Amino acid sequence: MIRRSASYRPLKTDTSMTKMYYFISNGVKQEPLKLWRLVFMILLIVFCTAFTSTLWFTNAFWLTVRKFNVMSNHSISFNYFEHLPVDRISFCIYVYNYTNVDRYFAKYFENEEEEEDQLAVEYLGPYCFR
Repeated sequence: MIRRSASYRPLKTDTSMTKMYYFISNGVKQEPLKLWRLVFMILLIVFCTAFTSTLWFTNAFWLTVRKFNVMSNHSISFNYFEHLPVDRISFCIYVYNYTNVDRYFAKYFENEEEEEDQLAVEYLGPYCFR
């Protein structure tokens, strides 16, 4: 490799290996902030790769989902169900019924039924529980 002075700035014709060699040999001394950025980016990539591969190749995600969402004797959700964190709780459920689904999708399946342009929605509820 050609030895260059400390004030060297890479040219457009230099290869990436020349730029990396210059950065490692001289650039770190002149601009230490770039080194910290490089180290941070490498550590971030390693962490993200490890985290993604852990979730991808193990059942850690689904075990966590089951732990919080499945209602069994020893689950967290059963504990919240058994000992409510509030004194009085109420919730309302709104139900919508689509009454003409067959006629609406008839245009996609080329049936001889009469086609409709919009779904007819019948509003049921609210059903409130306390």
